[in-house]
Amino acid sequence: MVEQIMTEYRENSPNGVSRTVATKLAQHVHELLADQFHPDHIREGLGQLRPRKLGPGALPSLVDEIANRPPSNVVTLPAAGNSVMRASQTNGRPSTTDQRVAAALAAGAAVQAQLDRKALGS
Repeated sequence: MVEQIMTEYRENSPNGVSRTVATKLAQHVHELLADQFHPDHIREGLGQLRPRKLGPGALPSLVDEIANRPPSNVVTLPAAGNSVMRASQTNGRPSTTDQRVAAALAAGAAVQAQLDRKALGS
């Protein structure tokens, strides 16, 4: 798997990769695979090295960041500090459940705002 990932990386490198850099990257790829990181996360990390102008030593941190980022269907509500998982949406239309939850959260925020104003004596 290391050889396959490194071959893909070299093929996507317009000016080639020095032997020193390739060796260090291959070592990191081997270690990341041994640590059970998904090969796609490693590929994405390799793809971010050059545009971000990072050396091979940054690969483990990039892959860790990629592997541990929240899924794209998680929304953090700032007021509540909670994470809410949204179901996948088809045809760009929100689900009725998402709409109902959003309406309930908005109503709850309005009630809380009224209670806060009363508590402050406004």
